[in-house]
Amino acid sequence: METPRFGLTLDRGSYAETVSLSGEIDFAASIELRPKIDEITRNCEGDLLLDLSQVTFIDSEGIKTLIIAFRRMREKSARARVVSCSPRAMRVIKLAGADQLLMTDHEFARRS
Repeated sequence: METPRFGLTLDRGSYAETVSLSGEIDFAASIELRPKIDEITRNCEGDLLLDLSQVTFIDSEGIKTLIIAFRRMREKSARARVVSCSPRAMRVIKLAGADQLLMTDHEFARRS
């Protein structure tokens, strides 16, 4: 049995759900990760916080998966943000030009 190259843990709090990712978030991981993130964003009743502090590698497909999660939360008028990020992941996110979207605290208009 092959050891997973990435990990995902979910912590459901009162006001936010924290998704902690670890390992390599690349094309291969995204195939498995995207449906899990879709389910989390679909069922998320508060804000979504992403912890990338244990991510050792991320590529464009991994970043795309995160952006999709942010868009889904925006569609729900909820807040999404990265709360922690490893230096390696941060470097790639900045090179991709996605830091303004992923690393900024976005407050979306909440529904009444």
